[in-house]
Amino acid sequence: MNSWEKNELLRATRSLCWGGGAAAGLLTATGDIVTAAKVPPLCAELLALSQAPYAQVSLLVSLVDGLIVAPCGSCRQVLVDRDPSMRVLVPGEQIVQARDLLPFADANPSSPCLL
Repeated sequence: MNSWEKNELLRATRSLCWGGGAAAGLLTATGDIVTAAKVPPLCAELLALSQAPYAQVSLLVSLVDGLIVAPCGSCRQVLVDRDPSMRVLVPGEQIVQARDLLPFADANPSSPCLL
């Protein structure tokens, strides 16, 4: 992924935040951009991921009022469950892996909750 692709992802996702609101966008490994706006009670991240259920996601971004935000806790769990190495754009335009957003996700694999 290059800076042009990242900027195109941000531009496409911000277009859904015009006038406020929350949106998410993802860039697939094939270069496609998928965006979604929040439709309560569903988060925009879940709606964007549901539009590309089998695509390998190269980068995901979440925006509120056009500003980059980290996904909520529930979405973080979905991202880790789907692909712990998925890259996520967070405030400061840093790119982190989904597993870094949810520390201790793999801390106790023998937990009774996982059985």
